[in-house]
Amino acid sequence: MKTPTIPTLLGPDGMTSLREYAGYHGGGSGFGGQLRSWNPPSESVDAALLPNFTRGNARADDLVRNNGYAANAIQLHQDHIVGSFFRLSHRPSWRYLGIGEEEARAFSREVEAAWKE
Repeated sequence: MKTPTIPTLLGPDGMTSLREYAGYHGGGSGFGGQLRSWNPPSESVDAALLPNFTRGNARADDLVRNNGYAANAIQLHQDHIVGSFFRLSHRPSWRYLGIGEEEARAFSREVEAAWKE
């Protein structure tokens, strides 16, 4: 009687045996060799960002303007840093500025209204 052969299991590439693909390949290769060809340059954050700094900022600004999720993420980040209940309480020294008290109050209302927007 002939014994049945056990099929060889293959890795995600469909060619390499699963045992070879998922096995240990030595220190530093990690993740079944998936990081073997990843050799990023060793540079500072500034050196990495500065060549594309202007374009990156423009893209981020455009994203915040045109994407509700991004705009809300920025608003949420600001609220967590500053708080959503802070209000400007502008009281100019009207005597020092040389204007009347009523003019100073009107100016304060305008500035506080602009601050809320």
